[in-house]
Amino acid sequence: MPLDAHELAEAIYVFDGNRIAREMLYPEFEAILDGYVPIPEFANKQVRAVYVRISSHLFVKSTVFFLVEFDAEGFPDRRWNIPLSQLADSAASGPDLGAGAIRLACASQCPIEWHQPRLWDPNVESGSNHFALLKKSVKANKLGLIWKQSAEPVKRAPADAVDTASARALKAKLESEARSQMAQLLKEQRFRMSVQRNQFQQQVDSLKQEHQSRLARYQEALAARDSELQQLNQAHQQLKEKMDSQVAKMAGIREYFEHKLKSAQAGEQESVQSLRQQYEVEMQLKLDAATTDLQDMIQMRDMELLYRNEQEASLNEEIARLRAEVQSLLGNSGDEILHRLQEQGINFVAYQPGAGHITIPVSELTQYTENPQDYAAKKCGLTASQYRTWLTHYNNPTCCALKADGSVCGAHIERVHNPNDFHPGENDRCAEHRAQVAQTFAVMS
Repeated sequence: MPLDAHELAEAIYVFDGNRIAREMLYPEFEAILDGYVPIPEFANKQVRAVYVRISSHLFVKSTVFFLVEFDAEGFPDRRWNIPLSQLADSAASGPDLGAGAIRLACASQCPIEWHQPRLWDPNVESGSNHFALLKKSVKANKLGLIWKQSAEPVKRAPADAVDTASARALKAKLESEARSQMAQLLKEQRFRMSVQRNQFQQQVDSLKQEHQSRLARYQEALAARDSELQQLNQAHQQLKEKMDSQVAKMAGIREYFEHKLKSAQAGEQESVQSLRQQYEVEMQLKLDAATTDLQDMIQMRDMELLYRNEQEASLNEEIARLRAEVQSLLGNSGDEILHRLQEQGINFVAYQPGAGHITIPVSELTQYTENPQDYAAKKCGLTASQYRTWLTHYNNPTCCALKADGSVCGAHIERVHNPNDFHPGENDRCAEHRAQVAQTFAVMS
């Protein structure tokens, strides 16, 4: 059906890398969202798409760069609920695509903050510019958009109206348009810089997470080595003390029997031989008794360890069963209400330090209520222990190093607001103790 001359057409363009893979009218996209029509080639993929408003002269007026995920059958995620029209209406200005600055909503320029993770940034580099591809595709009009012709008569100015005053007005208009174009170019340049800065920040965050993960693994390995070394030292000390005791005991027995042997050397040879045999028998009996005692102690320790492992396994099974029961009770009591709220367009948003405002799906609400800190740690790309360590620092930014007398330093330090930028042992130390840690690592390396 032809559109009115002043009415804007709505269309969806799907990108595959640096090319447009599919074009469709917005009503077709709504049918796909409602689950009437699957798209098999998008199965198990996250698709980059653009919501576009087009004028009657085939100029782009508004764009929203959004993401949508498809399941294994090619149907979109049923929880997808990005308000495209609202984002387009409240979007800031973007580049000029032929009819003035467009309205643009993307990851670097999102008017509604909690929808930012589900938007993406267009490529503005020459040779693979997404705006140029959109402009070219809209001009090609493969969707067959038709508008009604305007019935307004064309008004012509009288020939005698062109005078010096109108020439000055035309000059002022041209100067104004030149200034507007210059301002638009500056806006486009700022947008390019914002997109590049966002891309660089994503790369930096990824490198920070990788560095944090590697540092955590190294610290865990170092702690394990220290614990193992301490255990070996303790075992070595115990064995040394036991050996010294046995050596002292054997020396005393040897001295006793040697003295006894010397005192009996004046007697008969048979008596000497008998004493030697008695000495050897007694020594063997003592060694056998000591060996038996040690074996009994080892067997007793093995039995205690086996019993403790059985108790731990039994307790773990009981805990798992109780958690399953709690999960079942929670799921049966609240899932129906939560799903009704989600169908009404209500989002569940929570705030956690370091993670900011988090949009929580219904399927993850139980996980969030059980342990909000573990959930926030997962969203930040950290382990639970790493996030809690940072949170302790965030709530109380003081030096936690130990002084020579065993007390905590407690000096006030600078708070690290981003958990990915926090390094235990460095950011939770004052300048003095941080220098000591650096010297220790230098000596170890």
